[in-house]
Amino acid sequence: MPYQIVLPIFEIKPSRLSKVSLVLMYAGLVFLFSNRFFFEVELLYFIALGFLLPAVLIEISINKTKDAGLIYFD
Repeated sequence: MPYQIVLPIFEIKPSRLSKVSLVLMYAGLVFLFSNRFFFEVELLYFIALGFLLPAVLIEISINKTKDAGLIYFD
């Protein structure tokens, strides 16, 4: 029986949102490793935003190229 495996093939283009999210993520990591500016709530917000925005961008780009990653096996 032939079956198919759907692989998400997508491109991540550097947009403004992804650059902002990288800056936020690295700012959160800098705050984590510097003892003077260690505020737990703000740190969690920085890191969560830094990881959340690229996930949203990847989701959007997967939805745009929905049928790009179809691989058929016989």
